[in-house]
Amino acid sequence: MVELVPATPEVLMAHYREPLGKSVYAVAAVDGEKTLGVAGFYLTPRGAVVFAELSDTLRGMPRVLIKGARRIFKALEDKNYHVFAKCDKNIEAAERFLLHLGFQRFE
Repeated sequence: MVELVPATPEVLMAHYREPLGKSVYAVAAVDGEKTLGVAGFYLTPRGAVVFAELSDTLRGMPRVLIKGARRIFKALEDKNYHVFAKCDKNIEAAERFLLHLGFQRFE
């Protein structure tokens, strides 16, 4: 069963295999000992940047993705940040998912 858990520094290091180099708020989708994906945000002078790195397995679990997105946006809701996300055009459903979450497209 896939669970959403706080992405601790240990979880992030195990997933990325190197330090991220910035402070982040993130959640991880885990199935037992295996991390299927990590998503969260970090702050910049212009606002919050939302990121996600998801396995193909996790991409096939829309309910888990929505639940994780809600958790991230809940952490941002009391803040007055502009929120940005960069779309990976190589992932077929990425743009559609970001639009579903309420992001607007701009170039």
